[in-house]
Amino acid sequence: MANRIKIPFIVDIVIVSDADEIKKVDQSEDIDRLHYYDSKDLPWWAKLFFKATRYYDFERDLWFCPFAPKSDPGYKSQLNYLKDHVLKGYDKDDVSHITHLLKSNALDEDIRYAMVQVVNRRFFGKDIPKEIIHEAQFTFQSIGEMVNPFNYKRAVLAQQNIATYCEENLDSHVNFADICHNIGTVVHTIAGALKTLKNNINQDVEKIFTQNPLTPQVPRIAINTSNIGGLLKTNAIASKTVFICKIGKAAVQTGDLTFTFGIGTSERECIFKDFFLSFMKDVQLALKSGEGA
Repeated sequence: MANRIKIPFIVDIVIVSDADEIKKVDQSEDIDRLHYYDSKDLPWWAKLFFKATRYYDFERDLWFCPFAPKSDPGYKSQLNYLKDHVLKGYDKDDVSHITHLLKSNALDEDIRYAMVQVVNRRFFGKDIPKEIIHEAQFTFQSIGEMVNPFNYKRAVLAQQNIATYCEENLDSHVNFADICHNIGTVVHTIAGALKTLKNNINQDVEKIFTQNPLTPQVPRIAINTSNIGGLLKTNAIASKTVFICKIGKAAVQTGDLTFTFGIGTSERECIFKDFFLSFMKDVQLALKSGEGA
């Protein structure tokens, strides 16, 4: 059964870790993505938290693509822009360079810098400065980080510095919240993922990243007052009850890759899924062959 943290007029959070229950949340017509509501109508703590993350630019009120409901008229064009750029792929030199860094036990900072370029150079047509990549490490990953006011202030500043860089260096039609997210995701997860790959060199890539998932959780929000088909003992409240779906735990529990790159189905999976798996397989092969030594 899902765990619920409910303090009247303050917070109402449902934590869902079981794979079947996560699918139930995802398939419910009473639940949708956060940006189903205008930002101003979200719970106060959600507004406070997400402004310190890579998912939302509060000054310009932009959310990254996966938080948009299907009903959003701009969602399809936003998604297609990203897909078109992801299809540009990567080249052999990218694989060789990352492999060399891993073989030489390079610093995480150097791996992050190199991998940010592999993922995001396609959007800018040039390398992203080290100072922008450095900023991304300060953005928040979890709500618990909010307890330190200094860190919170630093996270908000970091997010805005990255967003400003994106706004100044991308075409005006681009929803640069997506690109801010991409930079932050590489910084927070990919260096670790590459080291995990190196340490599991003979294991299938798909298995490595179901047992070591990249994304621990995703949020959803109630859009109708409902007990979600019996999932809750008392009703979720529209625009107030937020569901935290622990997809990372579900991936480990099931070995199902759709929890590594989504919420248990192939619908609206991460657009970088095929890119990521292909790149990791090529790096794994290069590590085995001695390339980049």
